[in-house]
Amino acid sequence: MVTTDNTTLSDLQKQTVSLTCTDAAGARTADKITWTIDDPSICSVVDVSPPDPTSQNMLIVGSKPGTTVVHAAVGEVRDDITVTVTPGPIEKITASFGPPEPK
Repeated sequence: MVTTDNTTLSDLQKQTVSLTCTDAAGARTADKITWTIDDPSICSVVDVSPPDPTSQNMLIVGSKPGTTVVHAAVGEVRDDITVTVTPGPIEKITASFGPPEPK
């Protein structure tokens, strides 16, 4: 079983997701989780797993505002994470002046 939640990030914000796979008896397994993203322009996923083969950590990075689904799968077992990326705070305003209007 793969167990995850949904998350909301601002653009360029990052969040670590820790995943474990368990068998029918509840014992952790070392199965490798594969990832796909419906719209990879909204977020990306980077493997930042520790050496422990029964735990996998993925870093979700917001890229641009929108909502997408990240799919985690091991064989036929899968779970989905809905990722919503919101605009980050405004950090700078730049004014550009055109030529003066004629009188």
